[in-house]
Amino acid sequence: MRGTRLALRATILACAAALTAVPAGPAGADPVQPGPVDEAGLRGAVVDLPTPAATAAFARVRDGARQVTVRGGARKLGSAHQGSPASRFRIASGTKMFTSVLVLQLARQGRLRLDAPVQRYLPGLLPSSYPHVPVRTLLDHTSGLPHSTEDAGWEDPATFVAHRFDRFTPEQVVATATSQPMAFEPGTRQEYNGVNHFIAGLLVERVTGASYGHVLQRRILRPLRLRATRLPEPEDATLPKPHVHTYLRVDDEPVDVTEQSPYGWAESGLVSTTRDLDRFLHALIRGRLLERRQQRLLFRVPDVPYVGDECPHHRACYSAGLQRTELPGGLVVWGKSGSVPGTSSGTFTTRDGRRSLTYAIHPLGNRDGSEGEVLQRLVTAAFGL
Repeated sequence: MRGTRLALRATILACAAALTAVPAGPAGADPVQPGPVDEAGLRGAVVDLPTPAATAAFARVRDGARQVTVRGGARKLGSAHQGSPASRFRIASGTKMFTSVLVLQLARQGRLRLDAPVQRYLPGLLPSSYPHVPVRTLLDHTSGLPHSTEDAGWEDPATFVAHRFDRFTPEQVVATATSQPMAFEPGTRQEYNGVNHFIAGLLVERVTGASYGHVLQRRILRPLRLRATRLPEPEDATLPKPHVHTYLRVDDEPVDVTEQSPYGWAESGLVSTTRDLDRFLHALIRGRLLERRQQRLLFRVPDVPYVGDECPHHRACYSAGLQRTELPGGLVVWGKSGSVPGTSSGTFTTRDGRRSLTYAIHPLGNRDGSEGEVLQRLVTAAFGL
């Protein structure tokens, strides 16, 4: 899976510091609305880049019909040129939103059942000793499946640099997980786990008879005209232009990691832009991709304990495709963040879709949350906190 548990936890906790969760307001209170967009604050969040923490950042804010974009930093260290607002970047775990939508669409068409076990559609993938794992538990991370181990040790920057071109098939990733016992009974807890969406991608291929990339193009990318979004071929470690160079600090020296394996596939492999990500999330929230019954699942967080510290109060915060985050003052936003070495990105919106923030920050830390200050300033300005 793209990123070890240690690195994932560091990134999510850093984002939690920026997107600070607080207890909800009184029952029956009116939904909290965002304040005015602070355009000066948005520009101020990125104007000093590059810094020892990050080399560049891009952000796009949707405020009703109006959109505000900012950029800062260097296209390449040592260069005076800024990156293009249309710069492509690896969206990492943001890919999970796209995969979840495909599964929900197939469920709507009767091609699969969310309550049916994964084993019905992918016989032999999971050990016979495992209990039935309902398809829906893949999408909201309540499957109880163990974590994969193919990238063990990559939290060390030097180790990642040495292995950044390694490739694994989805089946290989799943196999490293299923060599271990189940973590818990499906549906009883929630634990964020990339293996779920590798399996979801395999489900898409099995029930459609087509490649994941083909189904993604036909059902989402082409209808929404997401022309800058693509799924790289397994052997393609390059990043399409325009892009900024991304770096990882190794022994206090920046190492260029712009090129790296896209093996994350249906879990974390997509490349996109802030414009395309914003367009996708806006279309999703407004009901352009799902029918009403499946749409409701986007905002239904299971009422179960969360394993770990990533969700507030150790209660579940992921739905069937999105992450629920409560900002200071009680403003609730929905979306998804993602991180690979050199890039931390995300897209979040109010439920009505009128206010959103989509960002890409390029930190020098190895998913250690070093982008937290920039992200906090962007969130504060975008949602008028």
